[in-house]
Amino acid sequence: MNDVELTWLQWIHDRFGGLQSVARVLTELGGEIWIFFLIAFVFFAVDKEKGERLGVTVTVSGCLNEVLKLCFRRPRPFSFDSSLTPESLRQKYAGTYSFPSGHSQNGGALYMTLLMSFRSGWVRAFGLVAIVLVPLTRLLLGVHFPTDAVVGTALGVALAVAFSFLLDRFRDRCDALYLAIGGSCVLIVFAVFLPLSFFTDVSFSGVKIFGATAGLTAGLVLEHRFGKMPPPEAWYFRALRFLLALACAGALLFGLKALFSLWTDHFAISFLRYFLTIGITMGVIPIAIRKLGI
Repeated sequence: MNDVELTWLQWIHDRFGGLQSVARVLTELGGEIWIFFLIAFVFFAVDKEKGERLGVTVTVSGCLNEVLKLCFRRPRPFSFDSSLTPESLRQKYAGTYSFPSGHSQNGGALYMTLLMSFRSGWVRAFGLVAIVLVPLTRLLLGVHFPTDAVVGTALGVALAVAFSFLLDRFRDRCDALYLAIGGSCVLIVFAVFLPLSFFTDVSFSGVKIFGATAGLTAGLVLEHRFGKMPPPEAWYFRALRFLLALACAGALLFGLKALFSLWTDHFAISFLRYFLTIGITMGVIPIAIRKLGI
């Protein structure tokens, strides 16, 4: 199977390889930085409930993707043919796994949720284009096989549909659902991944998504109980909320990195760093916004 797919990738590389610089920019539509910006913007500046749905759907999708990668442990295409992938990307993704594509799955989950949450024709058109575009960029950059991208996208879209139904059904009990999701993340990392790390050389560097998911769900429960952030009115309040959230997340992420680097770079510390960053941003900042009347 790898040989057939490598032939397809070589065909893509030969005909469209000159577009790799463009693909490196567009592929970030499925990257974690852009995804956080978009979720934070919707949550703090547009519609809190819709931002909540985006966040929960995408982070759970990311957790599932990491579990599948650790189960299949499929090497990336550049392990077989290094000419397909720029050197900087080979270094970035060295030691990581290919199936299914995380960018494609996250893109499918994020943009399908956008499609179902907003009626704007522009938003829906952007979502449809992004769902198709992200997996294509992963192929063009040579960091995934075609089946990685197709399965990843399909899983993301399916999860978006499933979570839309689930969150509608548990609308009045969403805190219990969030606590169950967050608790499962903690259990998987510390009861499964941590013991396995002592007996295997498998890389668990991707578990930060479990910390982000546990932090998000804990933060949302905190916001529901104590924050109850009101809808923003004036545009400058929307902008101020968004900028406040970004500043808080950035300060926490880099501040905790500097603090914990004095101790260890173990993946459990990465879990804690992302848990605190996302949890405080999504749980404490809304409380501050309400208190300040922003």
